[in-house]
Order: sequence, then structure tokens, then C-alpha cells
Amino acid sequence: MTRQKLDPKTKPRIPNAKKNVAEGSPGKLKGMDSKALDKKRQSGHTQPSVGALMSKKADLSFVSKKSIDEGPEKQTPGDHLRHQQVLRVYRVLTLLETARIGYTVKELRDQLEQRGLNVTERTVYRDIEGLRQAGFPIVPRENPNGGEKFILEQPVKISNYLVLTSNELFALYLSQSALTPLQDTPFFADIKGVFNKISEKISTQGRGYMDELRNAFSFEGHARWGLGIDPEVTSTLRSACQERQLVKIAYKGIQDSLARERVVGPEFLYFAKGGLYFIARDLESGRVKTFSCARMESALMLETIYNQAPIDPGQFFSGSFGVYRSDVISKIELRFAPELALFIGERQWHPSQVLKKNSDHSLDFSLEVGLTPELLQWVLGFGSHVTVLEPKSLQLELVEEARKLITKYQNPSIKKTG
Repeated sequence: MTRQKLDPKTKPRIPNAKKNVAEGSPGKLKGMDSKALDKKRQSGHTQPSVGALMSKKADLSFVSKKSIDEGPEKQTPGDHLRHQQVLRVYRVLTLLETARIGYTVKELRDQLEQRGLNVTERTVYRDIEGLRQAGFPIVPRENPNGGEKFILEQPVKISNYLVLTSNELFALYLSQSALTPLQDTPFFADIKGVFNKISEKISTQGRGYMDELRNAFSFEGHARWGLGIDPEVTSTLRSACQERQLVKIAYKGIQDSLARERVVGPEFLYFAKGGLYFIARDLESGRVKTFSCARMESALMLETIYNQAPIDPGQFFSGSFGVYRSDVISKIELRFAPELALFIGERQWHPSQVLKKNSDHSLDFSLEVGLTPELLQWVLGFGSHVTVLEPKSLQLELVEEARKLITKYQNPSIKKTG
């Protein structure tokens, strides 16, 4: 396909006006006319600055109602290009936010090229105009050396206690699909309400531009809020954590046939792997335990104050490989076969992990956690492609589990029922 050469005396034209909001934007790439650039704004066809948008009821991002209803979208063949676009726009915001006197379009292009992003001045101009259409307060200033520089106005002040930078607003918008796991929670309506307010404020062109950037990201869709969670129970537990009041709960443990009442001291709520958990101190045993909210039949906040020092969630789960905890922390040493080495090595499975590549292309993997059912299930999931080097107790658990599996599947009476 042959590219059409641009006449430097003519204004840039961007095809596909539905996706590219900068089509017909006036001005040359060098020495652009700020009066022409602001003409549409004065006519009222574009949205005010982010500061104006944020002045009412803490509208925090630019999100369409459709994106919340439908959740994450599937990847398309153009994902790589959109990832580059998102990275480029984020860099433009960062450069403008940290610039004391602003940048010309050419200077921005040069800065992007120094960071490994090869773009044209027309592309940079389109990104600037797209961000302006979306409400970001990017304004042109006269350049003493000719032309004009673009500068980003001060961060958005929502209140004396909450100030957001443009990069933070941009990141918040891009992360909205990550909220899909909360779709069935009692407070998702509040989250959706914030996004709907912003959707009413932003222009159709601006929203289209931001949606185009959002499509570069897709989040895992199967993790969902646990089923069977009573919204009233959740509300009571949340209030108890905030007010530090004792709670009487009716809870059915895994081994219990019926729920039984117990009084606990609230610490915090913990959302993990599609389930909501209540971390609290069981006053009967004096131990801090993890309670599944789905197995909680009722919760009543008492008038008695819980006066224990709060527990830090990060420290509480530091020795865990998931939700389950163990009082004894062990050093786990595993060796993964070469065919799994890359997959294991490119992820952080636990903050304590240490990796070591071997000459035969296998990978030694060590971490310090408790021996819990989640760890056992994780290791079992890799089958014969992983070898437990230490500890011996984990080896024995795997052997016992393997024996049970052999016995089960060697049984000729196994058949599908129903």
C-alpha cells in the first residue's frame, strides 16, 4: 500500500472520523495557530477542562455505560498497535505534566523517539487533540522561538484531601474493566453510578477516543464475586471493621453440619479469587481466623468496642499462598522442567520467590510459605513437570494424593450417573 505524501502547507487530515477525533483539526504541525485550535471550544462543541468536569460530585474518570455493562472485551488483531498507542499517550501526558514551560509538537515527537517510540508530528498532534477533546486540560502557549508550546494545567483538585493528576485520571479510565469481578457486589451500583455521571459529561468524540485506547487492555473475565453472599451481612461486617465493634456471627464451617454463633473482633474484609473473606479474631480461641462470607448466615454488630491493635493485611498474608494460612512457614524448593521454565519465570507467584536457571534449561523455584491446601493444589496442577526438592513433608503429601488418585481411577466401577 502506497502512502500519500502530505503537503506541509496543508492541514493534516485524519481518516475515519468516527474513531479519530482530530479530523479537520486546524493548524500546521509547526507553528500551529492557537486561535484556530480553540475555535471549536469557543463554539461550545467540545467539553470543558478536567478541572471543570471534576468540580461536581467527584466524577473520577471517563467511562461509558456500555463498558461497565459488558465487561472486558476480546482481543483483536490490532491489539499490538493499540498497546503502542496507549503507551505513547501515557508518555505524552507524563511529559506535559512534568514540563515547566511546555513542549512543541516537534519536541514531544523527539522526546518520544528518545524513549523508543517512533512517531510523526501529525500523530503527536492527534494525540494532543484527542486528549483535549476528552477533557484533559492541555492548553497552547506562545513559544518565544515561534509557533507554540503545549502545557498541562495543574492537577485536578476534587477536595482538600483528594488531588488527581492527569496521568492518574488516564490510568483510572484504562483500569475500569478490571472492576468486572465486582459486578455482583452490593456496592457495584455505586461504582457504576460514578462512571455514568462521567459518561454524561464527556463528549461523544472524546469518549470514542478514550474507548479506542481502553480497547488495548483486556482483563481476566472468569473471576467473579462469590455466590450466596448476603448484602446485609457484608454491610454489617464493613461497618464493624470501620467502627471497631465486636460482631456476633452465625457461621457454618467446612466440617459443620449446622451454623453456630460466635463472637469475633473484626479486622478487615479480603476479596480474593472470586470470594469475600472476613478476617477476624475468634474470641473463644483467641486466634485470628479467615471466615468465608458465603458461609455466614447472619451478622450482628455489638455495642462492645474491639480494642486490639489493627492487623496489617500485607503482613497477615505474607506467608500465605492464597487465602489459607499456616502458623509454620517452610522453605519450598521446586524444580520445573524446561518446557515450563519460561511460563514460571515470567510471573510473580509470591513476593518471596527466588528463581535460578539451570544449564539443562530447567528452573529452580523457591519461596517461603506455609504448607496449605492451596500450595498442594498448585504443585499438583503441574503434574510430572515439577519436582519437589524440599521439604520432605510436601513430597509425602504429594505421594499420598497420587495414591488416592491411582486408587480412584483404577476402580472399574466408576461411571457417569444421572
